[in-house]
Amino acid sequence: MDVIHESMCGLRFSLSATAFFQVNTVAAEALYRLAGEWASPNGKSLLLDVCCGTGTIGLTLAKDVAKVVGVDIVEESIKDAFVNATLNGVSNSDWVAGKAEVAIPRILNEYKSLIKPEDGARRGMPSVAALDDPDMSADEDTEAALQHQRTVLNQTSVEYLYDDVVAIVDPPRAGLHRQVLVALRRENRLKRLVYVSCNAKTMADNVIELCLPQGQVGNGGGVPFKPIKALALDLFPHTEHVEAIMLLER
Repeated sequence: MDVIHESMCGLRFSLSATAFFQVNTVAAEALYRLAGEWASPNGKSLLLDVCCGTGTIGLTLAKDVAKVVGVDIVEESIKDAFVNATLNGVSNSDWVAGKAEVAIPRILNEYKSLIKPEDGARRGMPSVAALDDPDMSADEDTEAALQHQRTVLNQTSVEYLYDDVVAIVDPPRAGLHRQVLVALRRENRLKRLVYVSCNAKTMADNVIELCLPQGQVGNGGGVPFKPIKALALDLFPHTEHVEAIMLLER
């Protein structure tokens, strides 16, 4: 099979004929560096690379996260992503072929028990602060009971593989499917989302869905995001088109 070989961000990429790849690699490097800076993952983040193509964004950030999970509807692109991960010695990544609206909810459910809970508390156990509250230690019987709880708490300590979830989305011109937006918004451990787009109109529509208060108290379907900053990069010189990038947080 004929392939094209490219280098970007210090990595090598093998591309099949139908795969998507930014042809302006110099500007694309600046875009991907900015996406990584804004996403601000830590070494134990789970990074969702939505509409990942050949894995360019996820692979450039793989060294900064615990795991990269990329999703794309084009099977050839996903095959390229696996090849590119191997080509660059990246072992902490997985790539899923399929519709994002189907794959993302399934992936989030699959990894749910491996991600540290939002409040840092162990599931089903009292907090350390509650156990050490002096108002709860009025007599020896109570103290003995609390000591037993402390022992159980220590014995049932859970080690989570991931501290949080970070997402970078880079959809085609049509934008993200509404079910993808719903799944991302409902994942309360997802605090930072970087949206990359070549179509500012669909980007704006998607951002409204992510940020609009829902329900009586405003957080129906998940706490709304807030747009923090945005920038346009000229990946297409001498045309009216730009690549837009926006950081959303909550």
